[in-house]
Amino acid sequence: MADSETPPEPEPTPEKPARKKKAAKKKPSARKVAGKKTAKKAEEPEPAKVDAEPYDASSDEGRVLDAKPPAAEGNSAWAMACHLATLVTFLTPLGNLGGILAPILIWQTVGKDDARIESCAREAFNFQVNVLFWFVVGTALTLTCILAPIGIVLVLGSALGNIVLTILAAVKTANGEDYRYPWTYRVLGEPRPQPA
Repeated sequence: MADSETPPEPEPTPEKPARKKKAAKKKPSARKVAGKKTAKKAEEPEPAKVDAEPYDASSDEGRVLDAKPPAAEGNSAWAMACHLATLVTFLTPLGNLGGILAPILIWQTVGKDDARIESCAREAFNFQVNVLFWFVVGTALTLTCILAPIGIVLVLGSALGNIVLTILAAVKTANGEDYRYPWTYRVLGEPRPQPA
């Protein structure tokens, strides 16, 4: 072969028919999106203006569900202690005398000027005097042969009532309520109002 001969050029291949490609959706640029959003906002009507004051979280006005119960005046811990201290009846050899003296001691040492502690101490004292009365009556009836079953019921009932009602009174007092013992003769009545 001679130098003059050039290699034959390859025949052009027929072009493949173009496939139909699915047009890929291009994500619009942020500028275009912002432009569209602003264009949509411009088309929408503005909402009606409402005259409203901003919410004041420090105010309790209008808040019913999460409102705390009103706090009772006075020291709830010492008022509750007036009731619970009467349970010393079951721990001391003095018997019910310890339960009678405990609320009076709390009243005279801690709560001289606190009306709530005074009220709770009076109530606890009155109840313990009643428990002592029914305990003595039950013990006397137990010593008789015929009325012994009634006496046993009175002694056990006064002891059980003392525990249950004292704990109930302490819980109610801790929640800010003034508890009044049921079926109680009040030896110490309500305090007299002080003259102005």
